[in-house]
Amino acid sequence: MVTVALVSGSCGSQLGEETCLGRRTTVEYAGKRIGVDVPAPTYLPDGYEIKEVYLKERNHGSNDSVILLISDDEIIWQDDDYQCKIRMSIVYGSLVGLKMPWARDVMLGEIGGYGVVGHLVEEEDGCNSLWYQWYPDPHGHYEGWEIIISTAVVISDEELIQMAESTLH
Repeated sequence: MVTVALVSGSCGSQLGEETCLGRRTTVEYAGKRIGVDVPAPTYLPDGYEIKEVYLKERNHGSNDSVILLISDDEIIWQDDDYQCKIRMSIVYGSLVGLKMPWARDVMLGEIGGYGVVGHLVEEEDGCNSLWYQWYPDPHGHYEGWEIIISTAVVISDEELIQMAESTLH
């Protein structure tokens, strides 16, 4: 795989420190704070791992967000800017429907009899994004997850889809 650009942002931190991305934490602690398990991917491309996790709490569990910085190398920080290869943004309590007519729809799986469709945005440089929503309990509790996986390296559509499918638990 060839690195063509890096997902970047600003604000360095240590565990527990508040930043512009939120408070640096763990996936498990973020789930405890929100009150539900965070749908972190169980599949990542070969050699990749979740390097850093951030939680931004908003309205007592509604629209809280978790940011996962994922890479096969260390996250690069310089002058409070970060660069990583994959960023996964997970927003809990999102009630906004995704309509992306320019994106390619891909079936990610089924939960409770309901299909989960992702919207794959393919860029010319091969750095793609996959947007999707799912609702863990479609018969009762409506609040669910809006998830965006953004890549800064060329990762196949199949691997992006496999990452997304692995969150549907």
